[in-house]
Amino acid sequence: MSDQPRQRSPWRLSLIIFVGVTGFYLFLARPAEPVNDLTVKDNLAYLALGRAGLVIVDASVPGKPEEIGSFDTRGSANAVATDGQNGYIADGRDGLRVMDVSNPYLPRDISAYKTPGYAQDLDLVKNTVYLADGGSGLLIINVKDKQKPYLVSSYSIRANIRRVA
Repeated sequence: MSDQPRQRSPWRLSLIIFVGVTGFYLFLARPAEPVNDLTVKDNLAYLALGRAGLVIVDASVPGKPEEIGSFDTRGSANAVATDGQNGYIADGRDGLRVMDVSNPYLPRDISAYKTPGYAQDLDLVKNTVYLADGGSGLLIINVKDKQKPYLVSSYSIRANIRRVA
């Protein structure tokens, strides 16, 4: 598999409904991937779009959201969290991806932490990511050093952990 991100198909469109603090927004985005998760910080919506990766939308003008940045991750972007400077993506078989989103027009990859399972959901608390990793359980990952995330602890049960709250 190539280290290069997949190229987007510019002619595939899908309708995305974004529910924000100020109301409902409808707009077209590409490619045709479901919105698996979204989080909003400072009028910017960060969308996890499966195989299409991360998309950042400026929602500062009600009724006129605009896609301003994107990054096609290697895996399947299932969940996203941000502190405004960095983005954290549960990226399926590729585990946890750490992104620099300080310039939302040009998000860039910082590092990744390969997990043993399938990263499905996450929650960010200060410098710790709580990651639902499917059959591998709950992983607790320290992300204080964005270049070198590391496993602090894990908890496994005989179940497929899909969500954290």
